[in-house]
Parts: sequence; structure tokens; C-alpha cells
Amino acid sequence: MTFTGRAVMTAIVAVLFSAVVAVGPASAATVGAQWLAKVGSRGINGSATAAITTSGTGTISVSLKGLVPKAAYTETLFRGTCSRLSARLAALPTLRTTAKGTFARTNALTVAQAAQVNNGGAVIRIVSGSHVSCGAFARKAGASLVTACDQAHLTSALATGGTVRFACDGTIALASPIAVTKPVVLDATDHVVIIDGGGAVGLFSVGGGASFGVVDLTLQNGSSLGPGGAIDASHGGPLTILGSTFAHNRAGAGGAIAAGGPGTVTVVASTFVDNATAGGDGGAIDGSVVSVTNSTFVANQAAHGGAIHALAGLTVVNSTFVTNVGTGASFELAGGSPIVRNSILAGGSGGECDLVGSVITDQGGNFGTDGSCGFNATSSRNGVPVADLALAPLADNSGPTQTVALLPGSLAINAAAACPPPATDQRGVPRPQGTACDSGAFEVEPPPGYDISFPQCGGLFPDSPAFGIVGVNGGRAMSANPCLGAGAVPSELAWAGGPSAQLYANTGNPGPALSTHWPNGQSTPRACNTATTPGADTADCAYDYGWNAAADSYQTAVLAYISLGLAAPGATRTPQANAWWLDVETGNSWRSAAALNVAALQGEFDYLQSVGAASVGFYSTSFQWNLITAGTKVFAAAPGWVAGAGTTSSARASCSSGGFTGGPVVMAQYAANGFDADWRC
Repeated sequence: MTFTGRAVMTAIVAVLFSAVVAVGPASAATVGAQWLAKVGSRGINGSATAAITTSGTGTISVSLKGLVPKAAYTETLFRGTCSRLSARLAALPTLRTTAKGTFARTNALTVAQAAQVNNGGAVIRIVSGSHVSCGAFARKAGASLVTACDQAHLTSALATGGTVRFACDGTIALASPIAVTKPVVLDATDHVVIIDGGGAVGLFSVGGGASFGVVDLTLQNGSSLGPGGAIDASHGGPLTILGSTFAHNRAGAGGAIAAGGPGTVTVVASTFVDNATAGGDGGAIDGSVVSVTNSTFVANQAAHGGAIHALAGLTVVNSTFVTNVGTGASFELAGGSPIVRNSILAGGSGGECDLVGSVITDQGGNFGTDGSCGFNATSSRNGVPVADLALAPLADNSGPTQTVALLPGSLAINAAAACPPPATDQRGVPRPQGTACDSGAFEVEPPPGYDISFPQCGGLFPDSPAFGIVGVNGGRAMSANPCLGAGAVPSELAWAGGPSAQLYANTGNPGPALSTHWPNGQSTPRACNTATTPGADTADCAYDYGWNAAADSYQTAVLAYISLGLAAPGATRTPQANAWWLDVETGNSWRSAAALNVAALQGEFDYLQSVGAASVGFYSTSFQWNLITAGTKVFAAAPGWVAGAGTTSSARASCSSGGFTGGPVVMAQYAANGFDADWRC
């Protein structure tokens, strides 16, 4: 194989921010905005969505869905209306849809063209043959864009309030704090944006009772002699933090965040690390009412409340607190009754909790390294040695923020009570993965499987796979993996589990002109008609070629089992029925006629079923499958193994997507530790 390698967050954003964000009006003065046009109906000629980002030089992205497959389309951007097309702004290159009728492409706009759209009144016309469709652009409600990652563009976009998104990646170095006076959500979803105070200035000052939301951002190195090194909301309204990181911020109180009396602080799936106060309260957060879910606090420091100082109330669910330092404690309350569930408080100095006369409502699944929190639920524990919690250092464990992983043997594994909810952990990993959810912000996933083949000959193999998959070929059909069985190098088949191994075979259809194995004259299982059309590349010949290729691969596996002493000499079957995968990639030889390629795959599939394979599935991607087979649904009942994900989170996302065969996705491959890992859906 040649591949190596946030929907939950979106739903949370909608719930958290729907009640607190005011939608700003469209403005020609907006630095950047998003505009959408819906083109055509969903009838025989389908529909299209066109999106424009208006910025310095702007872009236009056209996504055609449900249109005539492989038809040619031309696009023209006009200033005017669909009924009266006036000045032409841009003629875009001709495009062709894919076999499924879907195409997406981005083109740059000039400054003048972007300005025309930003001022409103632009339309796009899409033409294919006699079909003409037109759509007028409308501004995406409430969304302003930061089109360049600098303080001037950020300040300008924030001025209108509402939702502010990013069309850039990078670090925004602030020379002075930015004032927020209108309800706003600052959303960096799908971008990497860092806002940095350089250790010299605070980052945001929220006033006028305005609400403020932060999504998928890193706020770091903010510094203030007063409250809130990153966010000073002492005169603001509610704060909502989602999927974000607050690091190395300093202030007189509330090292990262300080919130006023009426302002609640809601934190979800976020990390606070090394934030501190100079003798004040709340190393990470100093607030009135604070709610924390699926979040991590590490090495924050304050005189009172190394992690959190709450004046009137505190709720903590499935969160992890490690080595937070407080003269008093990691948690300190001046009033209200704290509620804690499925959380870990470990290694903090000065004790874990200072409840100031309050009593924690312990909802279970909590761990404390001393008795100061007074956990009393039967599923909670006090005085647990840090070593028994087996906590890894703060690290990138996939997901938008760093987390503290639970190592094997941790008492926190499968120890949570009344979970789910939450439905996922801080990274977005579904809960539970085991018999119950894990306590803390991190849910332990089972170890992945791995697949190897001839490129790993003589090298290192992945350690302790949950399951193993091995390629029986040397990269193409009718060839053998030299490291499959016994020999001078470790056996890949033995590594993969011997009799229980899953096996995969390379596929192809080179045709009679290229293949020395072409079945001319073969009469079974189908007749290759050499008598009437010698050497013809017929569907029957292609079927036989596939049948023969699978038979060759199967025999290679049998011989490897015999060499390992796992099958008797002369055996014609593998020791037990294996799961087989057919590897369908563009790197091998294929015919231009998709029907012939499907016939070859059908031959391979049928042969493996004829010898009693436990299952037969396909490994590919939608792109390669569509290119080779024209998207055939002949194998819709067969399982799919999706290739090429880069992370565990993207592999999990592949599991919930539609399978390229039309059948279920049961496994997704991704890159891990220098190997191809496999996530079982």
C-alpha cells in the first residue's frame, strides 16, 4: 500500500453561542466577509453552491453537486442581477464534474472584483450546453472575516460584533490590548491562529457587559498588572471558551481569565498551562460562577486557587488538574457549592481544594491525591498516589489541544460514573471506549491494528498491534512478498498473528498487451474467447485474470503457512479462514474501460469466496475507486477499508462517512509511529 498517513465541536458551538451572539449587519466597510450563492434547482440539472471570500485579493470557491456527470461547465461572475446581467467581473476557467457530478475549485479574484462583491449585487452564471443557471450572492449572516493575521485586521473585524472567523493562519502579535464592546464569538475553526502578547500586554479587554466567545484559538503570553492576562472581562458578560489553549499568561488576578460578578465562565475542551498571578487569585481563572467540562489544567499558579478561584459557584466534569500550585489549593471557593464529577486532581501543592466551609457535591468518578476535597461518593477516591493514576506529561495526543493521557494501569480508566454525557473526551474521542468512561479529560482508546508488507522486509515491525494485516504480494498481482513466510528475515505473516492474520492482495488489470499472465485460451471459470478474437480484452478475460490473481495470492499465503509449520506439507487451504482485502489503487495497471476493471475485481472476489475466506473487502479511497471502477456499486455488500487518513481523529471521521463501495466502512488507515495504523470502526 502506498498510503501513510470536528463535527462534535460544531454542534457544541451552536448550543453554547446561539443565545449570546448578536448578528451584525452587512457592511461594505467590512474587511472581509463570506458570500454564498445557490445556483440552479435540484432537478435534472442539479444545483451548485458558490462561495466568495472577499478580502485583499479574495477567492471564489465553486462546489457543484448533483450536476450532470462529466459535463463541461463555464462560469462567469457578473455585477448585476440574474435577470439583467451587466458588467462582467470575471470569466472563470472551464471545469468538468467528476463521475458523481461533484467538483470544487478555488480561483483568485482581483482586488477590484472582490470589492464589487463586497459591495453587493454580484451574480454567478454557470452554463453547460443548453442549461443556464444563475445565482445571486448573499452575505453569510453574522460572519466577518479576519483576512490577514495582524492586529489591524483583527480589530477591524471585531468592531462589528457577531461571529468573527479567520481566513488566515499565523501568529497575531499584539502591541496593545484589543477592546471588545459588542457581543462577539472569535472562531478560528479550520485554521491555526495564535494571539500573542509577547509578555508585555494583555490580549482582550471585554467591557459594557458584552459576551465573548473563543473557539479553536491559542491565547498566550498575555501580561497585565491588573486582572486577566489573556481576557479581562471584569466588566464584561458571559465568557465561553471552546477547544482553545491559554498558555504562559500573567496578571495581578486571573492569570489567563478574570471575569466580573455577573459574568459566568464556561470552558469546554480547552487547556490551561503555566498561567499565573502575582500574589492574586486564580492562576488560570478568577471568576464568579465557573463551569469546566472536558478540559485540562497543568502547572497554573496563584496565591489562592492555583487553577481556579470561584466566588459563587463551580462545576467540573471530566476534567484533569495536574501540578497546579496554590498557597491555598488548586480549587478555592469564596462561596457557593461546587459540583464535581469524573475528574482528577493530582499533584497540586497546597492541597487540592479549599472549600471555605462549603461541601462538594460529589457525583462520582473523582480522584484526589489528598483528602482536602472530601470526595464521598462510592466511586470516588481520596488520597490516591499520583503514580497510581499513571498520568503522562501534557502532550499532543491528537485533537485541537494538548492533553494529559492515561497510561496503562491507571486507576482512572473505566472509573467514571454517569457517563456519557459528555459524549466525547477533550479531543473528540467518543466515550466510552471501554466498559465505562474514563475519569478525567482523556478517554483511552484501544491500541490500533497495523498493516505491513514487502517495504518493511528486514526492518522493524509495529509493537503489540491489536490486530495485524499483511500484504501477500510484492507490490503487484502475480508476485510474492519475500518476507511473508519463514526465511532469513522475520516473518511478516507470523507478526500479523499467523492463522488469525488478515491478508490483503494487490489487484490490477493490465490487459493482454502488458500482462504475461493473460488468460488466453482459458475456458474456466469463464471462456476467454481467443478463438474468435485472439488476445481480446473482454470482460470474461478480465474476470479470469482477476480469478487467477486471487488464486496466486491465496497459494502464496498457503505456502507461507506451510513454511512456518502452521499448515501441513501439501495443504491447499490456509489453517483457518482469513479475512481478505483487495487493494485497489491507481499505482497498479488498469484499463481505461471501468467495466473491464470491475470484471477483474469480480473475479478476485469470487475466487476468495470460493475457497472459504472469512470475508472479502476492499481497500481504497473514493477518488481511486471512482477512477478505476467509475464508482461501481456492484460490491455494495462488501466492507470497506478507507486509506490515507493522517490522524486518529480523521480516521474516526472516515468511519462515519459513506463507503466508497456503497457498503459500510469497517476500518480506516492512518499514519502512526512511522507505520500504517488501522482504526477498527
